[in-house]
Formats: sequence, C-alpha cells, structure tokens
Amino acid sequence: MRFKISEKTYAWLIPALFLTGLGIILNPRPSFDILLAALAILMLGQAILKDNLILLFLLLRPALDLWRDLVLFEYQDFAVNLNAALALVMLLWLLSMLYKYRHSVRSVPPMALFALMSGLMFASAFYSVSKITTLVEAAKFLNIVCIFAVSYLLIKEKKLSKQTLLITLIVSALIPLSLALYQLFTGSGISTFGLRGRIHGSFAHPNVFAFFTLSFLFIQIQYSALAKHVLFVKYKYLDKILYTLLAILLLFTYTRAAWIGLAVFLFVLGIVYNTKLLHRFILGIALSYALFFAINSVLIHYYDYSLREIPLVERLTGRNEDADSLAWRQALVRETLPIIRARPYFGFGYGTFPTVWEENRSLGHLWDDSAEAHNDYLRMALEIGLIGLALYILLLISLIALVFRLFRREARSGKRYQYLCLLAWLISFAVLSFSDNMLHHTPVIWLTASWWGASLARPVSHDEPNFV
Repeated sequence: MRFKISEKTYAWLIPALFLTGLGIILNPRPSFDILLAALAILMLGQAILKDNLILLFLLLRPALDLWRDLVLFEYQDFAVNLNAALALVMLLWLLSMLYKYRHSVRSVPPMALFALMSGLMFASAFYSVSKITTLVEAAKFLNIVCIFAVSYLLIKEKKLSKQTLLITLIVSALIPLSLALYQLFTGSGISTFGLRGRIHGSFAHPNVFAFFTLSFLFIQIQYSALAKHVLFVKYKYLDKILYTLLAILLLFTYTRAAWIGLAVFLFVLGIVYNTKLLHRFILGIALSYALFFAINSVLIHYYDYSLREIPLVERLTGRNEDADSLAWRQALVRETLPIIRARPYFGFGYGTFPTVWEENRSLGHLWDDSAEAHNDYLRMALEIGLIGLALYILLLISLIALVFRLFRREARSGKRYQYLCLLAWLISFAVLSFSDNMLHHTPVIWLTASWWGASLARPVSHDEPNFV
C-alpha cells in the first residue's frame, strides 16, 4: 500500500490543519481540544490512507476506550463522549464509501438482510419508548453493517489487503494487552460479584476484554494450527508463546462465557474438519474434571484444604448463587416474556431494553448490577419484536450457511482454513449471543465485522499475511 499525497490534497489539508491548530490554541475547553486533535488526525489519515481510512478507525478504537468517560458536549439528558463522536464520524465516512462503491454493494452477502434489519431498527424510532436511544443504537448497528460491507468491498476491489488489515488489528491490540498484563501483575483489575482483580485492559468491563482476546485466539488458531503460516514454521515456539499469553489473559478475566465460546469454536473444528481433535478435546475436558475432583477430595480429606479456595478455580468450577449467573438469567427470561407479549410483533423500539426492563422488573431484580439483557436474542424480541428476532436469526443462519458452502467448495484447497475458522467463529458468536450483549461490545464487534467481511471477500491463498 503506497502513501502518496497529491498537490490537490495538500491544497485543502494544510489550511484545514492550520485552522484546527488555531482552534486548539484559542478554545478554552479541553474536551473540544481533544475533539479537534482527533479531527486533525482523521484529516491527515484521509490524506494519506484515502479509501483505507477504515484502518485508522480500527487502530484507534480499542485505545480510545480509556477516555470513554470524557464527555465532549451534553444536551439535556443526552451526552456525547469521544467514542461516540468517533463512531459518528466513522459512520459518515463509511456511508460515503458505500456510495463510492455503490455499483458493487449488492455483491456484499447478505446485504438485503442487513438492510432490512437496519431499516426496521430505524423505523422502530417512530413508536419507541425512547426515540433518541433508538436512533443512537440503530446508528451503532448500521456502523457494524457498514464496517462489514466496506471491508468486504475494499478487499474485493483490491484497495486493501488482508495482510494490512491483520497487522492493523494486531497493532490496535497492543495497548489493551499491555494494560491487561500490567493489571495482572499488579493485581489492579476491577472487582465484580465478589471477584477481585479481573483484568480488563483498556475496556470498561472484563467481558469486553475477554471477547476481544478470544477474537485474536481464533485468528491465532487459523494461522498457526491450521494454515501453518511460514512465520510459525520459522519461529517454532512463537505459537506456544502466543497461545500461553492469550490463554492466561483470558483466564484472568474470569469470564466463563469466553471459555464456552472457545469450546464451541474447537467443537465445530472437530466436527467439520478433524474428528480426532474433537475426541481429544472431549476426553481432555472429561479427564481434567475427573482429576480435579479426585485431587480436591484428597486435599479436603487429608489437609482440610479445597482448591476452590482459589478464586480462579472457584469461578471455573463453582455452581452456587454467588458464582453462577444461570439462575439469574433464567429469571430474567421468565420475567421478560410477559413484557414481550405486550408488543409481540414490533417491540418497544431498538435499544430500549434497559429502559423497559427498569420500569417493569420485579423487586427481586431491583438491585441488579445491570439492566442489560445479557442475551441478544431476548433483547431483539423485546426491542424489535418477533419479526426483528426472526430477521436477526435468519441473518446469522444465512452467514453460517454461506460460509459452510464456501468451505465445502474449497475443501481440497488451501482456502478451506479461512472458511473453516470463519464458520466456527460465526457459530461461536451465535451461541455466545445467548449469554452476553455481543452487539454492545463495540471494540470487539468492530474487529469482528471487519474480519468477517474481509474473510468472505477474498481467498486466503492470495493474501496470506507475510511478516518476514
């Protein structure tokens, strides 16, 4: 990818940067200084990267979560922080890119379902119990759709290589991973539900960092365990180092859902590609649990010590009211179903689950830590009704079916690894959506959408990353 700035670009870039710098000097509000500085970075990025400006957005977003509490401006009860401003600018840029490549937009799979989902979400603002919330959340979903579509189109049109995208995503992870390591060694993570020291990187919650790390673990499996990239052949211990690092970070988020996601991913790989791997995986889990309970029983009997006194072990093996959220989630579903029946077809408006739930929840949930659904399917049913839920499920099924067809078509070529991992990732995402707010984890879903779009657009054999 060449970086060249034309004289025409210089003609608008230099005056624009000068005015932005002048605004920073004269403006007395620090929040606007940050906004103007970000604007200057984006203008410079547009001048250099042009159609590949999406790389700058993807690069900045994980680190910007550090300033999520920085409010740029407020209007009544509505506030815009730095992340929201970046998302809005990105959405406008992405829409301009879709217009530029409008003749190819129909080739993006499955664009019709994406358009229907987005249209229904925006239309729900007309009857929403919170119109501004619905418009904001619908814009967030549209951003995800546009990231997917633009990534697909840029790869297809050969404006961007998958190698460059992957390197950008890796660099974007350096700050979150570095902060997570610092939190791990200093014990400075956050405490939730009686668990202390949960690492979270640069993000607001450990779950977000867990799914962020899990995404890179999926990509790592694709290039080291399956595709056998030359980098991992040349440096034999690199894959073991990366696996160990990512696994440790994932463990100390204390996010069990992420481990379930990894288990689903490996399970799909085993069923579709390698039954021996599946058998070893199941046998390994069974033996691990058998050994744990046997050793723990001996320790309790002879030394009056239980391994479950270790917080991490208790989190992974404990089944009690404090450690296990299953009962809470079941109660949430039971109490939400009557609310859904009040508006079964079109719901209460996209993004309004917290508002509706807080007004209708029972006394038993009055002091809940969060009013979120922790279940994207439940959320869709309440917010945009059974019609919206059906569309969302159909969208996921369409993507899974498409990738499965591509995998079968390329079953004897090197391209199969790309589609195999994408298939496992999609199914893992669909399962995790039962237990978490996957669409709400913005840094994760931006990474996910860009990688999915890029992976569908071009075979791996033509654009394998080459770091050496």
